[in-house]
Amino acid sequence: MGGNTLFLLAFSYEMAFAVLALVLAILLHLDPFGSGFALTPEAVAIGLAWALPQALLVNVLSDILPQQRETEEITKNFVKTIFKSRNELQLVAFAMSAGIGEELLFRGVIQQKAETLIGLIPGITATALLFGACHNLTPTYFLLSSLGSCIFSFVFTTSGYNLLEPILAHAFYDYVAIKMTIKELEESGEM
Repeated sequence: MGGNTLFLLAFSYEMAFAVLALVLAILLHLDPFGSGFALTPEAVAIGLAWALPQALLVNVLSDILPQQRETEEITKNFVKTIFKSRNELQLVAFAMSAGIGEELLFRGVIQQKAETLIGLIPGITATALLFGACHNLTPTYFLLSSLGSCIFSFVFTTSGYNLLEPILAHAFYDYVAIKMTIKELEESGEM
């Protein structure tokens, strides 16, 4: 399978989460956008800023967690396979697809429904565990993804349930992580 096909499959996979979220929202009688989708300069700034704690958390914990080398190799192989020869617009599009698709599903549907059934903290915890399970490439990746999910949930709840903020935090974090991995691969001659 060629690089273009793999990229389109990865992009489509992320957008499929958005379709799934919208279908589930209809079936569960939920508004997957939370309290709305307030596109304000403040919401954009806050959303982008919340990518930084996620990056710091990953950098600090990845140095002390077991299986980090395995997690890094999986990430590098994914980036080499999917993002080799991609332009900036494609990288942004992929990062946005992950932010939109995953946040619509995990914050817009799963967290909101879980909160109504079991309360705020248990709902966030259940959402984080499901998010981690969907990113369970290694135990380390599961833990980092689950903690990242908690950050996105915190952003969502403290924004008054404005889904735009965790979407931007998620997308910007993914974009920066992909760019940093590409840079590392280029500097080592692997890409």
